[in-house]
Amino acid sequence: MKKPSGTIKNFFTVFFMAVFFFLRRVSAISGVVILLLIAGCGEPAGDHQPAPAPWELDADSLTHTAPEQQTLPRYPYQVHFIDVGQGDAILIRTWNHNMLVDAGGRNSEVISYLQNLGIDHLNIVVATHPHADHIGGLITVMDSFRINKIIDPQVPHTTKTYNDYLTAILEKDIPFIRGVQGDVYALGRNASMKVLHPKDSAGTNLNNASIVLKVTMDEVTLLLTGDIEEEAEQQLLKDSLYLAAHILKVAHHGSRTSTGEAFLEQVSPRVSIIMCGAANRYGHPHEEALERLKNSETRVYRTDIHGTIVVKSDGKNYFIQPEKAVVL
Repeated sequence: MKKPSGTIKNFFTVFFMAVFFFLRRVSAISGVVILLLIAGCGEPAGDHQPAPAPWELDADSLTHTAPEQQTLPRYPYQVHFIDVGQGDAILIRTWNHNMLVDAGGRNSEVISYLQNLGIDHLNIVVATHPHADHIGGLITVMDSFRINKIIDPQVPHTTKTYNDYLTAILEKDIPFIRGVQGDVYALGRNASMKVLHPKDSAGTNLNNASIVLKVTMDEVTLLLTGDIEEEAEQQLLKDSLYLAAHILKVAHHGSRTSTGEAFLEQVSPRVSIIMCGAANRYGHPHEEALERLKNSETRVYRTDIHGTIVVKSDGKNYFIQPEKAVVL
């Protein structure tokens, strides 16, 4: 059989190459058409709205809707201001970390609250200062959960509650770390907490010895102030620390001795949360503190009125979910 000439072979080579590149071009065009069709199924460009700033989710139409009427996405960052009556107990949950700041007094409901969330391990526990309404509940917390470390201002106190608290730490052999200004702890993905106070020596005033924390959850920030009073607030201002935060845990249960005007101006919170018991014997929160908060135009939530208050965030926006939908 006669072999094809070189000219014929070249013809077929050129022909098949042309077909090959033609098909590739058609495939690419088809892909673009498909992408355009998919894009056309989304929202029209003219209807797109920019993502709201964190505080814009804190509107009346959202925050005061009853929980059963809300459809909430799964937020990776959560802060639970647990209603323990006259005391503090704050749970911070991030991607894979749990941090508990104080636990109210003895016999508080913190243990059952944490267990209902499926928690059996606390990466960090912070005891802001030795008063019983902050550390009393930590004694039984140590019996109920695995704890990696406890951070404490380590100021001496002589009460039985404080002695029992120290004894439990020793018996459980939990690392006991003194919290001082500048310490930073990771809380999982894009989350951390920084100790802003105390600086060097915690002093003898137990309230002003409180550990103050700046918690960062991606772009959303909280300032947790323990029971500090104006003396410690002035020290924080003097140290020129960046105090601005979206959410403020109001110091000392809303006492008149805390939350001064200069301090509030620097923090400039969009939301302020007061933790106190209903009809408590101290009269917290005091009218003077409430008036200063009102003048600062921050939105106020109170555990004595709203019950447990949960902040849920995706790291850019946040949502305030009170247990009880009450408009102040």
